[in-house]
Amino acid sequence: LPHALYAGKSIGECRVGKLACKGRELQLHEQTVIRHHRANVDLANSTARGQYLAYRQTVLGAVRDVEDALVAYSREKSRRASLAASVAAYSKAAQLSKQLYEGGSATYSELLTAQAAQQSAENALAQSDAQLALDYIGLAKALGGGWQISGK
Repeated sequence: LPHALYAGKSIGECRVGKLACKGRELQLHEQTVIRHHRANVDLANSTARGQYLAYRQTVLGAVRDVEDALVAYSREKSRRASLAASVAAYSKAAQLSKQLYEGGSATYSELLTAQAAQQSAENALAQSDAQLALDYIGLAKALGGGWQISGK
């Protein structure tokens, strides 16, 4: 047996007291087993901690994605409301320009300018509608939507 197992006892001392040596061997074996189990527990704790940190990072990322999607949707919704009011105002201005043109109080160029402004506002509103739909889809995905359950 290696000298280290006897922790300071010489081989001769162990031969003299074989029972004491067997007891010492058993005690050293138990200590080795305990150290081995502690190492396994430490490894398991370390692995669990790493998995917890990865899970936490995933959850924080998901929360950030939802918050970002909510902000984008909310901002676009506000922008769309503003653009809708703008379209209404430009439509009214185009109507008035048409009436003034038909009454001879406005030039054709003024009528075209008012109609172009109305068209531009309507295009911006349509783009906002498309962006609002995309932001809604992004929000639904961030909340976990869009998954299909197969096999049913």
